[in-house]
Amino acid sequence: MQANMDKDMLAISKEWLELRRVYIKYSTYIKYKRLIELQLTPFFQEYHTQDINEQAIVKFLKKKMDGHYSFSTMASIRFTLKSILNYGEYKYGIPHIDFQFIKLTTRKEKTKVLTSFQIQCLDHYCFHHIDSTSIAITLGLYAGLRIGEICALQWKDIDLSQGVINISKTVQRLENADQTLCKTSLMIFEPKSETSKRQVPLPNFMLKHIYQYYQLSKDSNENAFILSNNSRIIDPRTIQYRFKKICSENGFSINFHSLRHTYATKCVESGIEIKSLSEILGHSDISITLNRYVHSSLRFKQDQINKMKQPSIS
Repeated sequence: MQANMDKDMLAISKEWLELRRVYIKYSTYIKYKRLIELQLTPFFQEYHTQDINEQAIVKFLKKKMDGHYSFSTMASIRFTLKSILNYGEYKYGIPHIDFQFIKLTTRKEKTKVLTSFQIQCLDHYCFHHIDSTSIAITLGLYAGLRIGEICALQWKDIDLSQGVINISKTVQRLENADQTLCKTSLMIFEPKSETSKRQVPLPNFMLKHIYQYYQLSKDSNENAFILSNNSRIIDPRTIQYRFKKICSENGFSINFHSLRHTYATKCVESGIEIKSLSEILGHSDISITLNRYVHSSLRFKQDQINKMKQPSIS
């Protein structure tokens, strides 16, 4: 162990990040880099490393919790900070921080599920327009795909004869390592986990919709991205903008990712077996599906309760 109490937090963070860069995905590296730059550095730059203690960590995390960050973001911040400080303790002998009692408050994520009216509005648009926007929306609403997965789809990923989509990649806009030309660019990566690589079966009406779109685009080769029908990747932000515009024209506002939550909820309400649904969504555990993606409506709960048989009274 090298004793060096003069090493500041930013320098230790940079060292830690460069060491991890060797064995993590580029997208993960950028995630850690942004967490350090935007979350950790502004708070801890005024601290000397030997003055960082449990009280300072709790103060920092409480400030972030008050900023209404999601639980997953807070968990990433805590993990990154803990890893950096552990590295600093090992390499430079900075004081040990016991994270055992530094916990995050679990809070239920508030995610909207589309109402019947909102679904009806989107259905009306999508099934009266055979274009890339309608395909993107219906793949979210009736296949549960993430927007990055939709933008990464190529025609070779869709088996119309079997009625399945093969998910093996995703698109993200990330900071370029070399920023001489542009600051960010669209990049294709493998999904975030092995379970995210999956086959997604399509309902028959979706197959028909995609086939109609394919017929209009049949000159494209199998390597063409389905939303552009050529080698150009459509930016997820472009799809989000178009989606937001359609929603606004119908008098409501909702996040594109809510289509995935709505899909999961509707699948459960339709009686689809939860283990199969979990695999379709690409989750590693069915608890993720149940806790994060299933939001039963009051109407559905009432229908379920009414399955209870009336007691026989003699």
